Amino acid sequence: MDISAGGRHSFFLTEDQTLFCCGDANHGQLGLDLKALKNFDRVCTPTELTVFKGKNIMAVACGKYHTLFLVDGIVYACGHNREGQIGNGNTENAYKPVKLGLNNCISVSAWHSSAALTESGEVFIWGVPNFKKPHKISTQQFNEVKVGGNFTLFTDAEGRIMTSTNGSQPHYVSGLEENFASELCVGGNFAFVIGKTTNGTEEESPAKEYEAVDSGRSQEAYEEADHQPEAEEE
Repeated sequence: MDISAGGRHSFFLTEDQTLFCCGDANHGQLGLDLKALKNFDRVCTPTELTVFKGKNIMAVACGKYHTLFLVDGIVYACGHNREGQIGNGNTENAYKPVKLGLNNCISVSAWHSSAALTESGEVFIWGVPNFKKPHKISTQQFNEVKVGGNFTLFTDAEGRIMTSTNGSQPHYVSGLEENFASELCVGGNFAFVIGKTTNGTEEESPAKEYEAVDSGRSQEAYEEADHQPEAEEE
């Protein structure tokens, strides 16, 4: 089972591998055939997405206005693509799931950008400046990756916490270099980490707000832009 919520849409994966979605569909983030919908912009009740019927749906991750699917270890994407977050090399919205050249993946994450983690611990990121296709972010191995507003949080092979902004090289979070995370939870401009300190006690680390560095914009400018509705497609 899995559940994920985006900016204005949601996905639900049941025990029997049935995938339901609802919410805004104007950018293609639901992956449905828009011609079959009475309302092209919004689906108000959970509706089944049947394109992956009969396959092993491992996970679904809603970005702000796009969605990632992990099916049989392969990554698919649909929805808003202005920054290349679909990962197919262009900036045209995808109204049906697009298959990417990523295999043997075990998790996906999305918000403004997209990320995938492979069985061998490699992390690929796309939808950030200069990367409109999946880009291997480092030669380092990772255990987990979570995408936030314009930052990404990782744990290395030992569980230590790392971060990067806009696809930059990951670095250890100041003050948490020797702490080991068991779970990451990421929001638009903040993150929570649950793990163990160097003395072996389990604790919830204080929320650390990551300063947005979005094409030179200040945090205030980023937050203001983040609350503005997306322009409708022509």
